[in-house]
Amino acid sequence: YTSWRDSDRPDIYLLDRATGRERQLSATPSESESFPRFSHDGKSILYNHTPPGPKGFVRRMDLANGQTTTICEGCI
Repeated sequence: YTSWRDSDRPDIYLLDRATGRERQLSATPSESESFPRFSHDGKSILYNHTPPGPKGFVRRMDLANGQTTTICEGCI
C-alpha cells in the first residue's frame, strides 16, 4: 500500500496481514512511489515512480532483495 506518513510524497509499504508486521519498501522524500501491484508469482511488485521533472517510470522491485528494475521510462 501507499502512505504519506514519513514525507510529503507517497512511499510504498508491505503489510503481512497474518502477523501484522509492516515493512517500508521505499523511502524517497522528494519522489513519489505509488500504485503498487504484486506480480503474478508474488515475488515482486510493480509500481509508479515519479521523480521531480517531466518523466515518470514503472519499476519492478524484487521483494526478496529490494533490487529495482525500470520497466518503462517516461510512460506515466
